[in-house]
Amino acid sequence: MVESTKKLFVVDASFVVAFLLPDEKSAEPESIFDQYAAGNLALFTTTLLPYEVLNVFRSAVVRKRFTKQQAMDFYEAFSQLGIPEKPVDFPACLKLAVERNISCYDSSYLILARQKKAKLLTFDRALQALG
Repeated sequence: MVESTKKLFVVDASFVVAFLLPDEKSAEPESIFDQYAAGNLALFTTTLLPYEVLNVFRSAVVRKRFTKQQAMDFYEAFSQLGIPEKPVDFPACLKLAVERNISCYDSSYLILARQKKAKLLTFDRALQALG
C-alpha cells in the first residue's frame, strides 16, 4: 500500500485555509502542500472539511473580506487540492467530544488522525494540544 511508505497527516480547515488565503499564508502549510503535490507525503481529512472551508469563504464574503467571485476562485483552488476525505465513526466521535469537551467537528479530525496513525495539522491551539 503506497500510503504506508509516506508520512501521513490529517488536515483540518484552519490548516487548509491558512494555505489557500493570501492574508493567512504561512510557511508550514506552504511546505506541506508542496510536498503533498510532489507525492512525498499523504494527506487525509474528514468528510466535514469542504463544509468548514466553504463556510470560511462564505463568512469572508459576508464580512466583505473578499468578493463572491474571489470566494469561487478560492473554492476552485480548494477543490483542486484533492485531499482524500475519509468517514469517521460517529459514536466514537461523539464519545471523544463528550470526554474532551470539544466539538464533534474537532473530534472527527482527532479520530481520523488516530485511525490513520497520522499527525494532525491544525492552527487550533486547543485541538493541537489534544492531538
